[in-house]
Amino acid sequence: MKLNILKNVKVLIEFILKHPYIIIFILLCLIIRFFVIPGIRYKNIFLEKVFDDDDINMIGQCFDKKKDKLECYKIKQTFILNKINERLEHKIVKLGHARWSDGQNYDASSYHRDIKPFLFTPLDKYPNVYTLIIFLDDTEHIQGGEILKVNRGDCLLFNSFNLHKSKNLGLYDKNRKPRRVLQYFHVFLNENESIEFKKHHSYAQHLNVDELTKYVNYFIDLRPELEYFNLFSYIAGKNYTDNAKYITFVSNEHIIGEANGVKYYTNL
Repeated sequence: MKLNILKNVKVLIEFILKHPYIIIFILLCLIIRFFVIPGIRYKNIFLEKVFDDDDINMIGQCFDKKKDKLECYKIKQTFILNKINERLEHKIVKLGHARWSDGQNYDASSYHRDIKPFLFTPLDKYPNVYTLIIFLDDTEHIQGGEILKVNRGDCLLFNSFNLHKSKNLGLYDKNRKPRRVLQYFHVFLNENESIEFKKHHSYAQHLNVDELTKYVNYFIDLRPELEYFNLFSYIAGKNYTDNAKYITFVSNEHIIGEANGVKYYTNL
C-alpha cells in the first residue's frame, strides 16, 4: 500500500515537472487568493443605524410569515426605501430584484460578484449599479480584503461588481451566528444609468451548486480566481442574450412574486 502511494506521488510529480504551466497556474492562483484579493479596498457607502430595534422587529416580521409574504414585502419596501433615502445624498431611483435571507444561503460565504462581467472587461468600464444590504443582525461582511463589522440596523451600498462574501456563515463554522439580511440588487441612483445598463445586461438561469457551496466551501473556497478573472460568466453556456456584456444569475424556481416592480426571491 505504501509503495503504491509513493509510486503515485512520483508519477504526479513527474507529470507536473513535464508540464510547468501547471505550476505557473497554481502559483498564480495562490498569489491572487492570498495577496491580491486581501489587498483590495473598495469605496462603498456604509450607513450606520438606519433602523432602530422597533424598525428591525417590524421588518423582520416577513421572515416569520408562512403565507402572504409578498404583501408583507410590499409594505416594508416603501418604509425601507424612505428611511434609506433620507440618509443618501443621491436617492435610489430604481430597484431590480431582492432576496430575503435567514442565513441558509451558503453561496454567500464564497467570494463572488453579484453581476458577472465577461473576460477582459476593464475595471473603469463597470456600470454604476449597486447592491444594497440591510442587516437585521450583528454580523461581519467582507468586501475585497476588508472585513466590516456591522450591527443590526446598518446598511451597505456597494457596486455589484465588487468581490465580496459573508463571514461566519459556513455550515461547520464554530462562530456561525444568525444572519438575517434583506438584499436589493440592480440598485440605481441615476435613471439614465439604469437605461444604459439594461442595453448590455442579461439574466441567466442560476446553476444549482448548493451542495458544493454548503459542504465544500468551508474548507476551500473554489470561486475566488474564477470571479476575479471574470470567468464565472462562461459557465452559463449560451443562457443569455447575444449582446450581453454582464450577466446576473437568478433561480426562477425560487421566485416568490413581484411587489411594486421588484421581484422577490428566497434564493438566487
